[in-house]
Amino acid sequence: MRILFILVFVSYGFSRFSRDTSDKILQLSVDRMEKIARITYGIYVQKGLTDGEISIDEIFKIKNLNQVFEDSGALENELKSLVTVSQSLRKSQDISDNQRYFLALEAIRKKVDGLGDVEKWAESGEIQKITQSLKDKEIDLPKVENFLEYCGKLDEAFVFLTGRKNLDDAEDKLLATGYFSVLKNRGNSLASEMKLLNSDHQDVKTVFGIKSVKDPLSVIFQATDASKEFNKQTKSFTVDPDARNKNFENFKDIWEYSQKSNTNIQALKSIEDLMTSSGETFNPTTFEKMFDDLNDPWVKSVIKSPEFPKSLESLKLFEASYLKKIQANLKGSGGQNIPIFDLLLNLNYNPTEAETVAKEFTNCRMKLPVSKVLSADMDSLKAGSQNMEKSVDGLKSVLDGLIEISKDAEFQKMLSDVIGFAESSVGDLQSAFVKFKSYQDYGKFNQKVLKIKSLVENIKNLKSELKIHALAVHDNVGKVVDFQNSYKPLSEGFGCLKNVKNSGNLIGMIDLARNMGKLSSSSLDPLEKYIEKIEKISPDLKKLQNHMNSLKGKGSDGLDLLKDRKTHSEVIQMATQGIGAMKTAIEKKAEIQKMVPELKLVEDLKKTSKSLDQKDLDNLDSLVMMEASLDVMYQGLESWKLSLKNPESTNLIDHHEIFVKAKAVSGLSLDLLEIGTSLEKLIGETTDTQKKAKLEEALKMVDEMAFVGMEFSRYSKSFDDSKKTLTALDVFFASFAKNPSGSSGSSALSTTQNSAESPDHTILICVIALIILLIFVVGGVLVFWRCKKKLRRKNALAPLTPNGVITVPKKPPTKSSTKSSTKPEKKLQPSLPLDNTQSDHNSSKSKKSAKKVEHKEDLSENKTQADDAWCKIHTSEEKKNKFCNGIYRQVKKTKDLRGNNKDGNVYTFFWPFVTFCLETLYVRNSSETEYAAKTEGKVDYSIEESTQVFVTRNYPMDANVGKFPNSLEFILGKNPTNKEEARVFWHMIKDSLTEQVFMASGFEEGSKTVCYKYIPLKEGEIVRVGSFEIKCTEYKEFANGQVVRRKLEVKYSDMNPEKEVSFTLEHVQYAKSTDGDLSECPMNPKIFSNLVRIARKNKKPVIIHCRDGVNRSGAFAYVELLIQKFGKKTEEGKKMEDIDFIDELQSLRKMKKHAVSNELLFGFSILSVLTFLYGNATCELIEKLKIEYNLRFNWKKKTTLKEETETIDDIREMDAQWKKDKDEIDAKRKTEQTELEKIRSQRRWSSKKIHTFLYKPRADNQAPSWFSAFVRESSIRR
Repeated sequence: MRILFILVFVSYGFSRFSRDTSDKILQLSVDRMEKIARITYGIYVQKGLTDGEISIDEIFKIKNLNQVFEDSGALENELKSLVTVSQSLRKSQDISDNQRYFLALEAIRKKVDGLGDVEKWAESGEIQKITQSLKDKEIDLPKVENFLEYCGKLDEAFVFLTGRKNLDDAEDKLLATGYFSVLKNRGNSLASEMKLLNSDHQDVKTVFGIKSVKDPLSVIFQATDASKEFNKQTKSFTVDPDARNKNFENFKDIWEYSQKSNTNIQALKSIEDLMTSSGETFNPTTFEKMFDDLNDPWVKSVIKSPEFPKSLESLKLFEASYLKKIQANLKGSGGQNIPIFDLLLNLNYNPTEAETVAKEFTNCRMKLPVSKVLSADMDSLKAGSQNMEKSVDGLKSVLDGLIEISKDAEFQKMLSDVIGFAESSVGDLQSAFVKFKSYQDYGKFNQKVLKIKSLVENIKNLKSELKIHALAVHDNVGKVVDFQNSYKPLSEGFGCLKNVKNSGNLIGMIDLARNMGKLSSSSLDPLEKYIEKIEKISPDLKKLQNHMNSLKGKGSDGLDLLKDRKTHSEVIQMATQGIGAMKTAIEKKAEIQKMVPELKLVEDLKKTSKSLDQKDLDNLDSLVMMEASLDVMYQGLESWKLSLKNPESTNLIDHHEIFVKAKAVSGLSLDLLEIGTSLEKLIGETTDTQKKAKLEEALKMVDEMAFVGMEFSRYSKSFDDSKKTLTALDVFFASFAKNPSGSSGSSALSTTQNSAESPDHTILICVIALIILLIFVVGGVLVFWRCKKKLRRKNALAPLTPNGVITVPKKPPTKSSTKSSTKPEKKLQPSLPLDNTQSDHNSSKSKKSAKKVEHKEDLSENKTQADDAWCKIHTSEEKKNKFCNGIYRQVKKTKDLRGNNKDGNVYTFFWPFVTFCLETLYVRNSSETEYAAKTEGKVDYSIEESTQVFVTRNYPMDANVGKFPNSLEFILGKNPTNKEEARVFWHMIKDSLTEQVFMASGFEEGSKTVCYKYIPLKEGEIVRVGSFEIKCTEYKEFANGQVVRRKLEVKYSDMNPEKEVSFTLEHVQYAKSTDGDLSECPMNPKIFSNLVRIARKNKKPVIIHCRDGVNRSGAFAYVELLIQKFGKKTEEGKKMEDIDFIDELQSLRKMKKHAVSNELLFGFSILSVLTFLYGNATCELIEKLKIEYNLRFNWKKKTTLKEETETIDDIREMDAQWKKDKDEIDAKRKTEQTELEKIRSQRRWSSKKIHTFLYKPRADNQAPSWFSAFVRESSIRR
């Protein structure tokens, strides 16, 4: 016994030791590959800077600003002139009424654009023919509906046979014989009927032959909308010819001023951009870690050369102390955007055209009625036609699903196998039973059978609904005649408005004039003071620019020894990211396996659910069946971990084994975000408290798995390519050690050559290369261009990666394949992706190539906004594509307006588009222009009184209630900064009955306390605030420590015992990071969108608070508002319109003043919505906007901020320079155009003089700037 105990103890100890050792080996292996990835990235950036492949402007976004401040006095005088022009404009109520008059007519014109002939519409009879048979009886689908009986019997047989361990009992044998007979007969029937299921099948023809009633009625519905718009705008139909003339006099004055002062306005715009931003520098996080990596003993052994770190010395420029000085001085002074500059610079006014449009509008108004028109109610007909169309689409969807299954070769084989087992039971029942029990594909087959059954079950309801809605259309279509009669007074006027063209010229000038009239000297005072401040640091900026320019052409030539640096950097980073995800999955194993027992509960509740649609049921089926996939995944991960060897080798190729074996690990090919959404719906309809608690625990784990990302197959290509990269790095480090100075012409240093090859082989390779080069030269230009086109196609098909972007050609192919989705970044400071892409975004094509994430398709229109209805949004791949296309079109429009011919990358104009949105919002709302009062270097945001929160005897809180269309409520507040504010804050939590609080900040940011410690930070800790006692009972970190979720138990004691209460709530904080806080690091859109998704399931108000209560919390609410706007059902007969980001933010600001007041968070919100919609998938637009966002945010974490320069919050303070580059390019181009015009006017010059002047040598060996403009314009004309 004693010996047995010793053996068991030793065995346990050995296995424990072995497990600990393998964990350490895995940690060390991943850590070392991350070091190599950072160093490879550093090599790429270093050479990109010195060779000019990576523009310095791409990184720093700071140009020589001295030219802007050559005459600051002139700019200050220009500000006074601007105010003078504003004050000189003619102003009166009549003039404002006249402006509203034209805007009202423009609104109606948009509604009638493309409208058909309403009065001649006579298709009521055709529609009644369609609905006649449909309203009287339900359509007959006998063949397809028989599938329900077949699948029901098959399922019954499956339940019996799988539930028996053996057939020893005589009764069981008898029953088994009967059920095998069922499998044979019903299986054969199902197989024969499924084979006939195609477009020629009678039931399929019946459904697909139903004609649409939506299309012929679309003209009536458009006319109805136009009539409603007319009635809405009638109050603005006041005409005053004298006021109209004064408006046009104002237009003329503004136009003349903009032409005369264009140059100074451009300069003021550049200064205004700086004032509302901060000087951005390159994020040094990656390089700081890289320099630490270079001191690691193992890394030194790999590199082999003590000279190598010196080759990357130039990257230390990003840590220079004088950059901190410039950055601190470039911080804005607290002023806000002045939209008038952009409007003046984009002005393209044509007085004659505007006059013509005004006359046409007036003429059309005379043809419209004077007052509102009472028209027949078309709402019932519209609802009926939409619902009828929806029922028909539902039936078509069911049949499409059945046809798809019928064509599935795997299903046909499995059905044949099961029938074979049943047929073999006639002679040998026991043998057939054993074969059936051991059939490995039973689970897949049964899932298909249940899916067929579920699809056919939907047919009954759809047929019934079709009959009801067809009757509604049939009964209401007669009302069209009444509507046509009431429409007649509008017909002539609407027809006139349809013919008005080019109204944008007039409407744009009205917007500019209204904005110009709001200007005051006080609104321009901050800009004037900033001009004085920035003038003093102008020499430092020039010094910085010279220093950066001096990097070009410098640096060690030894880095040239590594070819394809960008590709190798992307491969090693993506491969390392993959093994990092696997390591995280292993660490989460125990937590994930706790969820497995609850899957049986999910399966039981799913069967009794009455509200879940087929998509949700499929998602829950995937979750229930996930256990087997989890077991396989963890078996693979465990084998992978145990197979790893101690990573001590200094030859990188020896480490390829970790990637080779990682490729063999099977991940989870599941859309965990979609599964989580379906699980939330199941929780919403579950009333049993204990079951609900178990499901909520399962949901938390599904969310965590989604954060981790377990679809390892997306890293397969990088795992394969890592061999070539590691070999190339080995050769590079060995070659660099022998020749640190490099040799650009030596082919022996090729990344594909083995370092052990002899000089003779090297000479042979050189000779062969020379011969091949000669062949290509003889081949000529034609071959060269063909190869270039092939390379473009190859690049267009290459995947996007979080740390770099494969170059995409100017004209990408129509199809591309991007199977891998982007994994959420694990760190708050991701490595900076550098975008050298110079291509436009072919939006619809690139996103179609992205991996698809199927969202819930259609919700019932009759479903009320109850229970968890606010969690549901109407979405589809088509809607997502249209949404992305809409964003792309708006950004491209900004590029077309503000870019020049050399600008090829649409995405770099995302921030100018964001700027335009916010400036337009300020134009529309004068209260938002001067929105805050400066107090002691800080900004004090005003409160929207109509939604302000009051607690404890009407104590006013710095918080507002935001109510959304689906009844969801967010309370957006400011961090409590002292004990008294914390006490009142807890009263607000208690009174609101909230169950979740989201905190979008740290308790300290930038070494400053920004939030009072109103909660316990650690598990078991207790904090007392006033009469509240708060205990932290649970503490969990998610997303690599960036998100902390705390469970808090709160007790409130009062002098009156009846008022004593106890409650629990969850506190979610997004700011916990060892690397820094949200003021220093870019927020992760994937994390942010997941937090919004968590908040969406609450039926009670959710509190979100941040440093100022406006920006980060406002972005949280803005993302939800955009999600709901996207998810809104598009009315039948209408196309999905682009989301108006300005209108939606304006709606939010009616509840929370100044929400999302800086450009960075406005752009981040759009990116977060895209990330929410695509889940674990991605598309080109998301990846490119991630790059723009990181470039926009990056700044030096350790920058010292002067107290007097701090403003609203750190994020707003960092809004620097991003737009200035584009505006300075515009300014330079304007100057060059002026010089070009001067050249053209001097036609008396002889061609000889022109030639001499053009090629006159310059000290900097560069052609004159006007000559560049001349060449550019000439090429455009050609």
